[in-house]
Amino acid sequence: MKKTLKGLSAILMTSVLAVSASAATVGSLTASAGSIKVKTAADTNNAYKAYPILTGTLTEGKLSNVDFSDALPTTTDSSGKKHLSDDLVSALKTKSGLTAFASLSTDTTPTQFADMIANLADKSADAEKFAKIIGRYVASSEAIAISTDATPVADGYYIVKEEGTGAPKTLNLLKVAGNAAIDVKETTPSSDKTVTDVNDSKNVADTHTKTADYDIGDNVPYVLTFTLPSDYSRYEKYPITFTDTMSAGLSFDKSAEIFYGTGDTTGDAITFSGPTAVTGGNQYTYQVDLKALQATEAAKTAADQDEDIMGISKGTVIRIEYTATLNDNAVIGGTGNPNTYTVEYANDPNWVPSDDTPGTPETPPENPPTGTTPESKNVVFTYQLTVNKKDDDGNSLNGATFKLSKWTDKEKAADINGTSWKQVDVIQLTDAATFDFKGLDDGIYKLEETAAPAHYNPIAPIKFEITAEHIDSTYTLDTIQTDLTDATVTNGVISVDIKNNKGIQLPSTGGMGTTIFYIVGGLMISGALVLLIVKKRMSIKEK
Repeated sequence: MKKTLKGLSAILMTSVLAVSASAATVGSLTASAGSIKVKTAADTNNAYKAYPILTGTLTEGKLSNVDFSDALPTTTDSSGKKHLSDDLVSALKTKSGLTAFASLSTDTTPTQFADMIANLADKSADAEKFAKIIGRYVASSEAIAISTDATPVADGYYIVKEEGTGAPKTLNLLKVAGNAAIDVKETTPSSDKTVTDVNDSKNVADTHTKTADYDIGDNVPYVLTFTLPSDYSRYEKYPITFTDTMSAGLSFDKSAEIFYGTGDTTGDAITFSGPTAVTGGNQYTYQVDLKALQATEAAKTAADQDEDIMGISKGTVIRIEYTATLNDNAVIGGTGNPNTYTVEYANDPNWVPSDDTPGTPETPPENPPTGTTPESKNVVFTYQLTVNKKDDDGNSLNGATFKLSKWTDKEKAADINGTSWKQVDVIQLTDAATFDFKGLDDGIYKLEETAAPAHYNPIAPIKFEITAEHIDSTYTLDTIQTDLTDATVTNGVISVDIKNNKGIQLPSTGGMGTTIFYIVGGLMISGALVLLIVKKRMSIKEK
């Protein structure tokens, strides 16, 4: 049974710290003296540091004289012997849930501690959890900076951390001294947003664009996709905030649908509350903790004895669909009407919730650190038709009514006498000669003068087409063209002069007007014949 959930799901993408074959991890725990380096350059805002956990002397590939490093929180008794701190013991033994440290105490020796770590060898998830916890307790004063050059290190066991303000952090990994090279595979968090470009007059729609054109009043469909990273399962919490900012020419319809699945398919639906409007602008945010959403659903399905449909894991694509209306504040041509967005996401898989232990070093905040995707946008363009009414001499001519219609039968070629014309607007001016039809999409149109100025003949209906090209990479207009005779195009405005001729226009053939002329003409001819006959008779009598 399919279920729906409340909340918005979004994206996190983080890097993975990969260790080369020459490096020893927690699985081997064979120490050696040597160096550590980063194969690829680190994030410019971050740094990689190695912290010693256990020190000793390397003899024939084995570490002897093992001792707790100065980076760990320890106490020293009267005999000079080091003991792990109560806080660290509590975090590893009681709060972590790691069975490898079930017998851990402040009396545990360095060698015993090394054996406990070794018991994590075949449990990568447990090793990662240990790395997260121990990473909170190591003292920064003992950090050894790691770069792309081989950095010499003393004999011992190490943990490597990525630190700084840059987006995603690599996962803490245990490192044993040796000639180790860390292959940093960082991926910048990314998301994609497209706007569907539809031509109302033709059977044409482009669904993967950054730019589009629409009529004022149209609902503009947007699609956002987010792909979860390969190490998504390593996060304890995953809060995300999606922020969408629209220009004044767009009005958010406040109706969005969210799905999760694979690829571009719609997938299973997630319902949610919101969005929340941000004070002082046309901006909306959505917030949710994806992990909490999954936990809630898991509890529901367990109670219902139903299949868990929350199949959200690495590689899952989150798809968001919503619409916005192009309103009367829309910019004509020019820079268009942008819609920008960012995603704030958890970017540190090392973060773990606070254990509320008094004196815990570097107690983490309630939520993990976050990064933000680069701002991205879509732009919607709209155009204008300006009709300048002129007389025979090219002077402005006031007093007319124009109707503009758009062809809407996408399956058939536009017929000027057809019925598939949708009225766009009617403008009547008595004291002006310029008619502005604002907010037009590309498509096929018909311009009609339904009432001409007094003593002038109206024009015959004119069919014309507007075509436009935009450049997605720069979010700009490229060309706007029309087959409207003698029209000029400037910055999204199509301008054309329409002339009226003086005189009385004869009725069209086949209409009621011709019948009247026939009747009147017949009467005139009959009258002339009668007059001729009468004159002849009078002439005969006189003779």
